[in-house]
Amino acid sequence: MRRFRRRFCRLLAAARLIAGASVALVAAALLASAASAAEPVYPPASRIGLVPPPDFVVSRNFVGFQHNDKQASILLADLPSYAFEPLEKEAAAAVQQSPFPVERRDITLPGGGRGFVLSGRQESPQGPVLKWTLVGQSDQTTAVVTVLVPEAVKDAAPDDTVRAALSTVTVRRNIPAEEQLSVLPFTLNDLAGFRIVRVQPGAAAMLTDGPSDSVEASEQPLFVLSIVPGPPPQASDRDTVARRLFGEVPGLRDARIVRAEPLRLMNSQGYEILVEGKDIKTGVDVNAVQWLRFGSGATLRAVGIARKEGWDATFTRFRKLRDGLEPR
Repeated sequence: MRRFRRRFCRLLAAARLIAGASVALVAAALLASAASAAEPVYPPASRIGLVPPPDFVVSRNFVGFQHNDKQASILLADLPSYAFEPLEKEAAAAVQQSPFPVERRDITLPGGGRGFVLSGRQESPQGPVLKWTLVGQSDQTTAVVTVLVPEAVKDAAPDDTVRAALSTVTVRRNIPAEEQLSVLPFTLNDLAGFRIVRVQPGAAAMLTDGPSDSVEASEQPLFVLSIVPGPPPQASDRDTVARRLFGEVPGLRDARIVRAEPLRLMNSQGYEILVEGKDIKTGVDVNAVQWLRFGSGATLRAVGIARKEGWDATFTRFRKLRDGLEPR
């Protein structure tokens, strides 16, 4: 009789364990199902969207989402498609070097893109943080989604809730031009036939004219607008500053300055540099121009690069873009 009771107790304990695991699996499945039924939310001008966990809202401070009252966040980054392989190699090295256990799980994005999710724990000055990183490749984009939840407030976004949200990550192919323009610190009154490829809210925009979003200047024109923070340089230093900034333009070799001179842009002091050179990858002859418009708290910078063949027509369009600029 005692032997029967012990066996019965063991069977009862096992049944409870199995039932508990089943409940957890069902709960996770229900969360994923509920998340997939909702529509993804895209922060303004972001190509990446997802169904955020409960109490997470679009952030006003960065591209992503943040918890209403906890220090938990979801960061979104939109990178070119070719960034996936280097990131995958970096992730493999990081997993090996991490002092904490890191789990890797391969995934398929909605629409068929490949990817993986890393999850683990890391230390920070504020204490331990739970971290999930999704890296996914879709057409011409590599999406990077990072979820950071301090361990002290882990109930704000439990593991199954985070995984359910990550299962809804999507990449939209097109973003309305009006939406992208709305997050820039300047207005573009005339796109001159170019289209916006990518924006960094509050900071920069990249435009092109051609079929590819992964722009190579030897194949199709490239125009980049950005804000350089800081007070304007003295008049005597503007040539030096302009040349230094142009030296940071990647992808050129054998560059030769054709013209470098001050000019007025948008009713303010500015500077122009015109350059001839070669594309560093293909050796194709290209021309480039940089315009700086000096403001009281920042400098507006415009850089255009295109093949030398047909440069005159492209340069005219670059100038049209430039003349349609207005600081907000």
